[in-house]
Amino acid sequence: MCPDPYSRAAELDTLTAFFQAPSAEIYLDNMLYKARTAPWDQTVYITTCYGDSSPAMWGPIRYYRVTLWWDDWGTIVEGRGCTGP
Repeated sequence: MCPDPYSRAAELDTLTAFFQAPSAEIYLDNMLYKARTAPWDQTVYITTCYGDSSPAMWGPIRYYRVTLWWDDWGTIVEGRGCTGP
């Protein structure tokens, strides 16, 4: 199985760059982050997650994860949270 490029990202812009089509609607933590400007093609939900603390940083490590993603052809990612694969 190939690695999932949408699995985790340290920077939000890195993750949203995959969904820059004008037909994409992106939600961050269940709030509209980027509205579509063309007919609907895909909807993406991204969640802010926090991992283990880093000894070099203050507090837990923050990362972003696609937790739900569907498009005209069906669901691509579904039911994924901050924990798990």
